[in-house]
Amino acid sequence: MTSKKKILIVEDEEKLRELVTLLLSSRGYEIECVSDGLAALGAIRRKAPDLVLLDIMIPEIDGFEVCRQIKNNELTRQIPVVMLTAKRHQTDFARAEEVGADWYLVKPFKSAMLVETIMRFLPGESALPAS
Repeated sequence: MTSKKKILIVEDEEKLRELVTLLLSSRGYEIECVSDGLAALGAIRRKAPDLVLLDIMIPEIDGFEVCRQIKNNELTRQIPVVMLTAKRHQTDFARAEEVGADWYLVKPFKSAMLVETIMRFLPGESALPAS
């Protein structure tokens, strides 16, 4: 049996962090959560996740810079980064693309869309039915 795929959630809004954690852990993913950019970079250095869900407006270092550092590091650039943010302006989409984000989801989002997006990057790894 393969080990669980690990997802790092970088979100400073506690309720949303809890909701996404519940949604994804019920589908068999191993979840780690942090609430700021510095903690995100530390978590990635300690044990590289299989995917990062990254808010843009977070304390310490914003999500754009966290993504840029992930994608500019040879050891972490292959990790898919999904921006999960309320920022919906075209310049935000362009900046996310510029720093290397793999996908961009705007809050509020539907749970099914989040799961579908994750499965696009981690196919077949955790398609456990929710119990």
